[in-house]
Parts: sequence; C-alpha cells; structure tokens
Amino acid sequence: TSHNADLDDAKSLIKQGKASIALSRLKSLDGSVKKIPEYHFLTGRAYQELKLNTESLESYSLAIHINPDNDKYWINRGLIKGALKDPQGSLKDLTKALSIRESSQAYLNRGVTNASLNNLSAAIEDLNNAINLDPNYSQAYRNRGIIHKHRGDKYTACTDWKKAHQLGDSEVKTWIDAYCTEKLS
Repeated sequence: TSHNADLDDAKSLIKQGKASIALSRLKSLDGSVKKIPEYHFLTGRAYQELKLNTESLESYSLAIHINPDNDKYWINRGLIKGALKDPQGSLKDLTKALSIRESSQAYLNRGVTNASLNNLSAAIEDLNNAINLDPNYSQAYRNRGIIHKHRGDKYTACTDWKKAHQLGDSEVKTWIDAYCTEKLS
C-alpha cells in the first residue's frame, strides 16, 4: 500500500504542534512502512518535538541507514546529537549534510556547534556561508552577533543584531538596548 497520505498527515500534525498524535498514527501503520526512510525521519521529528532525544536519534539513524543521501536526515540527527551533549558527533553529521547539499540551515547549526566548541573562526565562517546562501536569515545574523560580542567586537555584534531585528527577530532588541549605543526606536 502507499503510505504517502499517512506520512503527509503525520508531517502536517507535527507542523501543527501535535507531535504525540502524529507519533501514535505513525506507530499504528503496518510494518511495510518501515522500509521508507521518511517514516523514520517523521518519527524522529515527532520524538524531537516531544524532547525524547534518544528515541529521535534512533529514528534519524534508521532514516540515514536506509537513505544516507538526504541532507535533512543528517541535519536533524546533528541537532539531536547536540542536544545530547555530543558536539563532535553533531559537527560530523552537519559536515556530512553539507557534503550532500549546501544549505543555510546546516551552516547555521554547524556554526552554533563550532561556537559551542569555542571554534569561533570556523563558527563565523559557517554563519557567513549561511548568510551568503540566505541574506535574510535572521538567526544567522543573531548568532554571528553573539560570537562577535563574545570576541569583544561590540560594533560588529550590534550591526548583526540590528540586521536580525530588521529581518523580524524581536528577541535581539534586548541585546541592542543593553549593548548598542544607538538604540532602536
């Protein structure tokens, strides 16, 4: 049988914040669906939303085992490894994702991971790459600003935070008000 409609339904439920419903529907499908990598990916996403990181890691690993050429599987497993306090594993998965396809999301996440490992130059380079691929990626500007602030470069940090704010990131306003001499109106 075709499970596309069931998988689309699960994806929709996860996007609506109904991960537990999505998970129970996924688990109720017949065994043939377990050959489909997207089934394991969506199961991993549902577990991730429910903060069940170990289960999520297992599901993403199964998706990768079936189809190692999908960058989003690697990105999500990398995020989970980061959540499980395995930054080196996270870095490895995000680098693998980028070898499959360059994406601003993979660069952002690898940049954040590099920053957590205090590889600040590599982190800045990754965030620059994220911004080059998507000039409107507010999270990349926000995180690059954090690294510049950490390095003592308040001016560049403020420039990045103001750009993030201009792109709709309201959370950076607190930092702009605290650290930047030119306040936002």
